[in-house]
Amino acid sequence: MATSQDPPSIRAVISPDGLSAELVIPADSEPPASVESCVDVLRQAGVVVDEAVISTVAALLEHGTHNSGSLRGIVARGQAPQAGQDGRIEWLVNCPKDDATLSFYDRSSYTMVTKDQVLARIIAPVVGTAGRDVLGQVIAAPTGNPVDVRLHESILQDAHGQLVALTHGALDNSSPVWRVQRLISVKEWVDFSSGNIDFHGDVVIGTGVRALFTVKATGTVKVGQIIEAATVECGGDLITGGMAGGEHGRVKIGGNFVSRYLENVVGDVTGDLCVSKSIVNCTLVIHGAMRCAGAVLIGGRQTVVGDVDVASLGNSADLPTELVLGCVPRLEPIAAEVDVIHHKLQAQHGSLLAEQTQLESAHCIGPSAQVRERLTEIAFELPRITRSLAKARAAQEKLRHDIAALRTVHATVRRCLHAGTVITLRGQSWRIREDIAGPVIITCQQDGSLVVGHGRGSSLLLTQIADPSGRREGKRQ
Repeated sequence: MATSQDPPSIRAVISPDGLSAELVIPADSEPPASVESCVDVLRQAGVVVDEAVISTVAALLEHGTHNSGSLRGIVARGQAPQAGQDGRIEWLVNCPKDDATLSFYDRSSYTMVTKDQVLARIIAPVVGTAGRDVLGQVIAAPTGNPVDVRLHESILQDAHGQLVALTHGALDNSSPVWRVQRLISVKEWVDFSSGNIDFHGDVVIGTGVRALFTVKATGTVKVGQIIEAATVECGGDLITGGMAGGEHGRVKIGGNFVSRYLENVVGDVTGDLCVSKSIVNCTLVIHGAMRCAGAVLIGGRQTVVGDVDVASLGNSADLPTELVLGCVPRLEPIAAEVDVIHHKLQAQHGSLLAEQTQLESAHCIGPSAQVRERLTEIAFELPRITRSLAKARAAQEKLRHDIAALRTVHATVRRCLHAGTVITLRGQSWRIREDIAGPVIITCQQDGSLVVGHGRGSSLLLTQIADPSGRREGKRQ
């Protein structure tokens, strides 16, 4: 016996995420589908029905196309949530390594920063926007996460979310705790892998500095092995295993220069020079002492303000070697400039006095208005020049006193003072005639003459063992 079946009915299908509702309308549904019957089905399914939904249902019934015996269409849509955005860092400093406008030498792998420089801004996370499904239920939105930042005491996060450097140094944001380092440590070479270094602090270099690279530091520079034909400038000491300067080796040192050996180095040393093995063909100005008791000094030109202590001076091959004593290179040029200024002021002062006397004598009876005006100008000008003269004289006296206090003439040569070596004092040079066995001590008498004492216990004037020599310019300046 056949079993009767109910005619198919209209159904509402809700998507798994609740963001859409679909009507399924069989072709032979009973009663026939109408807008009202479809809306009732949606409401029974819990769908929120508004004018837009009703209009969509009407359009489906009027214009929809049957497929496999049914009319289907999405008639209601919810609103998806908008996820929040995580917080982020907006960096305001760039690593020179990424700057294509710089030469390969200047593309340092270190990011140098200065005190009070703003390094970055912390951008707060963005809050998400909640959504709503077709049933009217709120769909929560994921919220962005804040930036997880851990800062060393060298970096401050201010009230505006800015990261501010509290000291000069190199930015390190690769480790878990971000910091500004006061010391740069290069594992092996300063070369194209590191780029030139210009750092406010100390620098430690494991192996060495390649030719044509530059290392600048306000603090101490320590180099484990060798500096090639490079440039090194530091505010503190330079300590290295050796330096072979070639044609480009340059140093400018604010402290002491400590090395095993030096070859073809040009530079300026504020403190002492301490070399244990050899100094060959160098041109150095040493404002401290030359403490090189175990080192041979061969070739080049060394200007030393303080005491000199070397193993030997010159060599048997007569390589031109010059030692300049008794000068203060940093103050003497200033003293010369002050002398020129003083001379000009004296000339101006004398000229004004002479003009004043001449005008007063020539026009003693009823001077003209023009003469009176000039006399008034002179009366104002003379006190100003007098004050300037007094300041110039005071500066001269102080500079002379400081130069006299710093000027030292005391050189010890422990093994041999070789023939051909040139000793220069205040612009006058003498070339040693023959080898003199050490210890040799060179000093200066009150009258300015140089005295050489040697191992046999006697002393001779330098002029007795040396010939006048034209001042030899250094090979490289």
